[in-house]
Amino acid sequence: METDPICGPTRRVLSPSFDRPENLLISWTYLLSPLLGQYLPKWLSSLSGITTELNAVTNSTWTGTPMFYDPENVRTGVELFTIDRDTVEGALKLCCMNGAKLTGLLHQMILDTLSNSLPQPHTFDRLGGGTALNMRPPKGVSNDEMINFASGDFQIYPQKTTDRLAVRAKETQDQPLGLLRYLLSVRGWTQSKSGGRREDSYAISNLMAPQPLGKVDKCAVKKMVFCRPTDVAGGAALSVNVVSVRDGPMNITVSWQANGLEVGSFEDEVAFVGSLCSHIEDGFTHLCNRMDVSEKS
Repeated sequence: METDPICGPTRRVLSPSFDRPENLLISWTYLLSPLLGQYLPKWLSSLSGITTELNAVTNSTWTGTPMFYDPENVRTGVELFTIDRDTVEGALKLCCMNGAKLTGLLHQMILDTLSNSLPQPHTFDRLGGGTALNMRPPKGVSNDEMINFASGDFQIYPQKTTDRLAVRAKETQDQPLGLLRYLLSVRGWTQSKSGGRREDSYAISNLMAPQPLGKVDKCAVKKMVFCRPTDVAGGAALSVNVVSVRDGPMNITVSWQANGLEVGSFEDEVAFVGSLCSHIEDGFTHLCNRMDVSEKS
């Protein structure tokens, strides 16, 4: 062979950590509660109303079982479903007509389904939703930059989901990611969360549709699948993972820690999550059918 078949990657210096003060400003009011809640005795934190959590989860919020970790038996449950291209385009058009975003629409569908699907009887009257935020755009950073740019937003009453997310996705002050630099030990903080409540009922991470930089005449991505594994030291009971391709379908996976939903056996969990997926599919179909009827009338 005339050319060397082994290609050596070019060396590149990794960018510095993103959670620095010049990138993510943290106000004292945002910092004090989780900081003091982490290091004060629990009895004093409870007496003072101080919490380590950034969300509004209460005892009446459904979050599945407390967090647990058994290294010999840890498993991730996964359900996958697909929304076809025409339905996705119809949903995007409907969102645009109403000043909404697809992620906000997904929140509403999930909330509606969970509200009606939790096994009775139960004492929950709240659902908490989290959304992963990409902090690259507010700082003008390329999506090719591979360091931790992921922050999040947490809500209990998401009627204003789309408007709130649009604002939070552009803000660089008081983001949860910026609190990492105040931890004395990330490992110790992570271990301390075992046995506690999960952070949310569910959390959405929407990668949207990656756009190719060059021509795709010879090779193109037709389908993509994105999934997150079991989170045993935080996170939500259900992880909703969304990714689309340009002019193609949207794939959604719902993942969870096996035996972590508190709805019965693992088989019951599969049926529960399967029902959630079916209701979301039906919701997209129903919305697009309504739009077709309104356009014809």
